[in-house]
Amino acid sequence: MRKVNISYTVDFEEVPEIVEKIYEDLFRVLDEVRDEMTTLNFNVGLSSLSKHVDSIRLKLSKIDRRIDDCYAITVGYQQAGLKSDEVREEKPESGDLSDLSNKISSLKDMLASGSVAVGGPEG
Repeated sequence: MRKVNISYTVDFEEVPEIVEKIYEDLFRVLDEVRDEMTTLNFNVGLSSLSKHVDSIRLKLSKIDRRIDDCYAITVGYQQAGLKSDEVREEKPESGDLSDLSNKISSLKDMLASGSVAVGGPEG
């Protein structure tokens, strides 16, 4: 499957909300992966098993790409905030961005360690 990068313009203040939506989607996909992994039947034929494993692998790849997207968006958000005094005055509290960055880092750590906390982002 071919992948493309897309870009579009949003108001500066909308960036944390957009990243949060991506983050929530990541948890939905992680739930799907967890469900697929816990229901894998190793007693089926290799063809069926390989299709299920490939499905899991593709979803994990999607998660990885979306984490990269979140990272790129937050870096761009920080750089845009630093470039403009006017925008810097209007940007959300620095805790908002810090919170999003911490969530993304936490998600990366969970994926790297193989332990996936299911149930969505913590409030």
